[in-house]
Amino acid sequence: MRDENGLALSSRNAYLTQEQYKIAIILNTTLYHMARSIGEGMDISTAEETGRQMLLNAGFDAVDYITPRHAQTLLAPEKGDKDLRLLAAAHVGRARLIDNIPLSL
Repeated sequence: MRDENGLALSSRNAYLTQEQYKIAIILNTTLYHMARSIGEGMDISTAEETGRQMLLNAGFDAVDYITPRHAQTLLAPEKGDKDLRLLAAAHVGRARLIDNIPLSL
């Protein structure tokens, strides 16, 4: 479940100040930007680095990962895989936020 701004609902959200919340909602939009870029042909490593930089530039303190994975195994995707998700974990303030969205290729 998500709030009205797309932030995944979590008890960790209570740690966010109002300013940090404005940063946190960028996590979901960054995942959708990555999905669109990969769908348009951007290679995965470039998309990962672009996503990481987007989060850091937005004010995240650290990015643990932002990467596509096979939805069932969580392994790196192989050519021809269809059941994929984009996964992310990043820190803003005291909160470690996690999110994921489907990725269609």
